[in-house]
Amino acid sequence: MKSWYDWRLKIKLMVCFGAILFLFAGTGVYLTFVSRVRNQAGDILQHSREIERAFLKARFFLEDYFVMGDPKAYEQTKPLVKEIQEAMQVLEQEREVEEKLGEGVTSQSQRLRSAWDTYFAELQQAYEVKKHEAQAKNELRVQYHQYYEVLNALNGIERSAIVPLIQVGGVLGKYFDHRESHYLAEVQKGISEVQKRNAYPLEIDDMVKKLEASVNVTYKAALDKERLLAEFATISVAFMEAIRAHADALTQGQSVFVTKSNRVAYFMVFMAMLISWLSVFGISHYIGRMMKALVAKLEECANGRFVNDVPREYLKRTEEFGAAARAVETLIMRMQETLQEIQLGASEVNGASDGLSSSSQVVAQGASTQAANAEEVSAAMEEMSANIDNNADRARGSQELSQRLSTRLGELGQQSRESLESVETISSKILVI
Repeated sequence: MKSWYDWRLKIKLMVCFGAILFLFAGTGVYLTFVSRVRNQAGDILQHSREIERAFLKARFFLEDYFVMGDPKAYEQTKPLVKEIQEAMQVLEQEREVEEKLGEGVTSQSQRLRSAWDTYFAELQQAYEVKKHEAQAKNELRVQYHQYYEVLNALNGIERSAIVPLIQVGGVLGKYFDHRESHYLAEVQKGISEVQKRNAYPLEIDDMVKKLEASVNVTYKAALDKERLLAEFATISVAFMEAIRAHADALTQGQSVFVTKSNRVAYFMVFMAMLISWLSVFGISHYIGRMMKALVAKLEECANGRFVNDVPREYLKRTEEFGAAARAVETLIMRMQETLQEIQLGASEVNGASDGLSSSSQVVAQGASTQAANAEEVSAAMEEMSANIDNNADRARGSQELSQRLSTRLGELGQQSRESLESVETISSKILVI
């Protein structure tokens, strides 16, 4: 049973301190986890910023490529698009981290991926359309040069028939200079009017028809490009908005996550401190209660109350307080035994005192008898001295007196021996006490 009480206390202490260690260790692990998630969120935000910068550069070069037809801009766009693709792949791998930052970040991430897929598909289509337009424009440029070569070689045609052809060539030259599709519409209209108003030789008529066909193809390609670029511009704006919304959601999600994480960490630390305080309070209360009980018992002993009423639960403990309680119990038992011995000795002293009193009385009586006998002897001696000179008739009386004196002296000696024995008995009892 002693070990049971001891283990019960130890289990309570181990549970308290185990809970404290668990909370503090859990707080450390949780803060490590929060730090890792926060760093990962920072990396995701960095990739989002990189996507934004690469996209802004790519949009600038794409504008030069689609509008001005600069092939260098197209070459500069390729690595930027590849950079955006790699960053998007990294974001795809960090989806679990984004889920930890909240639904807002997850939804914005899905929106960003969807916008990128749409943008990338539209970009590839725009490349194809721009490529087709460039081919059509190159073909038109070849037809344009052949057109002027034929015009320069014309002879015998009236000036009024050549002027409309030259005007068509002039409008087409403006198209090559300004790259605006409405000039192609004017060229189509001019060719149609030229064919209606004038009749040209077969060579010129074939050349005009080839030019018209090339203009139609180029005009259609230009319209497709303008239509696609309008859609591409809208998609680009949507993608840019998705990038910024994703970055804002990441920043806000990271802030909210850190705030919630700090609250959880503060709560865990508070619980650990609370359990620590309760443990210290419980231990101090237990120690104080035990100390008060021991001090109270010792004060009772100091006041002369030696009652063995130490609580059994204290005696069953095996720690220091149990040892102290058992020591107090032993002290009380020893003091009780000592008091019993003192009471027994006092009883013996009381009995010896009664015997001493009786012996003293006997001695006193013997002394009185001895004094009386001495007086009688003295009187007899005086009487003998007075009667020595008496006559012989008193000799018998003297002899009787002598016999009486001898008898009295024998009695006096006996009484003296009895008195001596009484004195020796009293002395032995005094030594025993």
